[in-house]
Amino acid sequence: MARSEFSEMIEFIQQVTGYTQSKVARRMGVSQSTVSDWTSGTTTPRPDKRKILKSWYEEVRKAHSDKKHVLGYQEILTMTSRMSTTQAMQTYREIAFDLSAPLLDIFYGHWYAAQIEFLQGKYQSSLRKNRNLTHFADCFELEPNIMAIACSYAVAQIDLFQGKNLRKVKNKLEAHEGSSGHTPLADAEYGLLGVHSEVMRLCVLAFCYCLLGDLQQALRVIDRCHRFASNHGDSFRAVALSWEADIYYANGYWKEALKAAEKGLELSQDNLPLVTAIANIHIGNCRAAVHKDMHSIDRIKEGLSLLEKLNFNFAWSFWLEIMASAYFQLNKFDEALATVDEAIAFGNRIGETVWLPRILGTKARILGKMGKKHEREQLELLSQARELAGRVSFGLDFA
Repeated sequence: MARSEFSEMIEFIQQVTGYTQSKVARRMGVSQSTVSDWTSGTTTPRPDKRKILKSWYEEVRKAHSDKKHVLGYQEILTMTSRMSTTQAMQTYREIAFDLSAPLLDIFYGHWYAAQIEFLQGKYQSSLRKNRNLTHFADCFELEPNIMAIACSYAVAQIDLFQGKNLRKVKNKLEAHEGSSGHTPLADAEYGLLGVHSEVMRLCVLAFCYCLLGDLQQALRVIDRCHRFASNHGDSFRAVALSWEADIYYANGYWKEALKAAEKGLELSQDNLPLVTAIANIHIGNCRAAVHKDMHSIDRIKEGLSLLEKLNFNFAWSFWLEIMASAYFQLNKFDEALATVDEAIAFGNRIGETVWLPRILGTKARILGKMGKKHEREQLELLSQARELAGRVSFGLDFA
């Protein structure tokens, strides 16, 4: 084979996939300078590399001829990042015409990557991905209802955790009211992502109402979520119960929170480690409050340990506040104070501010049990908590 043919193979691969020479080099297991020499015709690949290159070229050529997706999401974004919105949309649509439905694979993969980053507490990175995906899905006209709900709720929950304007978050979630429908036919059409997104949209919306101080509306939305989730299996019901336990706990309804958490744990059947971890945290805390169970701290630590193994940092300051509250209920004030300070430090580090009013209120309550020497600090904390609670209610009572 003539040397120019190797150059053409590499150039074709780069044109179709959007790969740089550096990425081609990594795929081929050689240096970038070697790929540059192959492209210019200065040298030719060794026999073993020729075999790899030919195989890759045929794979890309076949995929391209079949109109299957071979472009990476990042490559498409790079192609259009410096264009005007109009130019970018036209380019997106041209690519969509060439590649058709497999572009859904790009969306799904990067949407789930954004969700993982959210769960790891990487809020800003997740936010950027979701905003890019919103534009991406809009330009490709990818199942608009599903994608809009998926991205909108994902952005809304990040805004919520970062303490943004809760009424705007609520309005953003309510803008998709009825978008996915609740009829059996509509549910079947929307698939797993659509069902997941609708369940989470309702859960986050209910929690917004909780934070805004409207417990009854929060429970009405959760009830709707239960009815919707019941058509799609125990996993989705368990997720809804987890959020229900959060709402009851945030409003001081210990027995109701305990009941929801225990039911969620039963439904998860250890197949949903995140739900299992959160259920254990709630169960431990509620047992500390209701039964003064000294073993409840071990239950909470079991849940936190599982979250750490899963590398899930989302709402970590909230879970730490729950453990501090359990210590407080058991009159272990030194441990409670150390834990609540850890919650404040973590929240400040990753910009997770929505829980701060409650955390400060909890710290003030702890200091109130530790003697008059802490009275000044307690009053300062209550003042800060009241100021923040003007925007986030979270079931706080400073009386």
